[in-house]
Amino acid sequence: MKKFALGLAVAGATLASVVITTAPAVAAVLVTVGGQHYDVDVLPAGSFTSNQSLLQSQPWWGNEQLASDFAIEVNTSLGVPNLLGFPVGPYFAWSSNLGEVARVGFSPFFDAIFGDGILSTLGSVEEISSFAVATVVPEPLTIIGSITAAGFGVAFKKRKKDSNKV
Repeated sequence: MKKFALGLAVAGATLASVVITTAPAVAAVLVTVGGQHYDVDVLPAGSFTSNQSLLQSQPWWGNEQLASDFAIEVNTSLGVPNLLGFPVGPYFAWSSNLGEVARVGFSPFFDAIFGDGILSTLGSVEEISSFAVATVVPEPLTIIGSITAAGFGVAFKKRKKDSNKV
């Protein structure tokens, strides 16, 4: 009976992985991590080496836990473009050393079987993979503050110009 239940769980996870794999990915997804909003997108498939400077500028670079937090938030929203014998979401590269890149990704297969979809792996810096990148989304008050500051700048410049005429 236990073998049957395990087999059924594996079959269900495999089916879920296939369904998720065939679902179209969106262009970008908005996530909130640590109280900050980010637009997360996937780079076209390429090596870590070919995208090194961009990947090393990501907010999670140097922090495996933060990379995992992003992977959990993104989940399968951007599809599952990487395959390690089972589908994995985009990788969040967080470190590299001696020709290898440390990365985490979300696996719906791992999530269904183990209840934790985070997969932490090492790969060659030359391996072709799909990596995630993020841009900070400014808060509305930041945008309003910037517009207000620009307006004051224009007003002060005009006032100074008018005072020079007198």
